[in-house]
Amino acid sequence: MLMIALAACSGSSTDTPTDAPEHTDDTDDTDDTDGSSAHSGTSVLHTAGPEPYEATWAGMERLFEDHCDVCHPSQAGFNLHVAIPADIANATGRYVVPGDAQASSLWRSVSDQGVDMPLGGLLPLETVDPVRVWIEAGAVVP
Repeated sequence: MLMIALAACSGSSTDTPTDAPEHTDDTDDTDDTDGSSAHSGTSVLHTAGPEPYEATWAGMERLFEDHCDVCHPSQAGFNLHVAIPADIANATGRYVVPGDAQASSLWRSVSDQGVDMPLGGLLPLETVDPVRVWIEAGAVVP
């Protein structure tokens, strides 16, 4: 019986392999902290990637390099990876409000509460949630 079950799982030699395309998911994800929708009905880009991003400046740099540099290279004047604490503090109301993710346009953009970023589809909530955690912890930059 086991051999029949295993045989049913194996492909024949005439099967052609296919590459699994990236896909989008139009389901709503909710943020458990306040019940608000984090990705309300818009396409979410699912990508296989490296280990999760940490809610630290090093983790933010890696996330920005992996997902933001294409549209926001440092020469375009939006250089999040060389920002110093004063830069972030001066960006209050624009990009990051330390301690307040909901007031930070960076968080609103990557969590479907503003202009959806990155282009091509929102990243999964588990990818961008470290941004919220980092901001809520004060957006500390060494």
